[in-house]
Amino acid sequence: MKTVSSLLDDQWYERYRKISKLNIRSSIYDVTNRCNLRCKGCFFFSSGEHKVADEEMDLGRWEAFIDSEMARGVNLAILIGGEPTLCLDRVEAFYKRLPTFCATNGLIKVPRDRFPDMMIGISLWGSEEDERLLRGKDAFSISSKHYAGDPYTYYLYTITPKQIGKTERIIRKIRDVGLKVHMQLLSNDEGVDGFSWSPAELDAIRAEMDAMLDAIRRR
Repeated sequence: MKTVSSLLDDQWYERYRKISKLNIRSSIYDVTNRCNLRCKGCFFFSSGEHKVADEEMDLGRWEAFIDSEMARGVNLAILIGGEPTLCLDRVEAFYKRLPTFCATNGLIKVPRDRFPDMMIGISLWGSEEDERLLRGKDAFSISSKHYAGDPYTYYLYTITPKQIGKTERIIRKIRDVGLKVHMQLLSNDEGVDGFSWSPAELDAIRAEMDAMLDAIRRR
């Protein structure tokens, strides 16, 4: 049987043990139904989630809702969208009350004088070419200027089949602007041609990720 300790080295296992004791009770909130991009494959829009409920515009009702969430034990707010930075007053309502993480496309810079230590995850959908095809623009060229060197920011790199053999270049780009990276796979909910994973491609990207992690450990 595989256990967590068998999958991690001593340093990472100790980190896991400390995090597991934090008693984090997080909840995810759709801050707005709007976005300043329309990405092909975005779950929020492709699933119709943006049509489930009318958007609440009253800030006072947001504040009352957040207070009720804290009363039921939530101690970490994860803000998604739509695009949360379109509604910074709502983001601030969360941030003033409890630890907050904001997922964003990075096109709007979060003002650090207002949110000095809020964690930010910036979505990245592959190479410049992939981003133009899937998102309509090279978002990295904008977001990297906004957040270069920010210690509370990292990239959420969504890997596509077209990135096989190319992920190291993207990760080096992220490193070169002084940020960290989390990786995930595109699910291609909207069936964009050429962006669905085959079993062989999944094997290939797993081998590529393993090789990259091994190379990083040796440095």
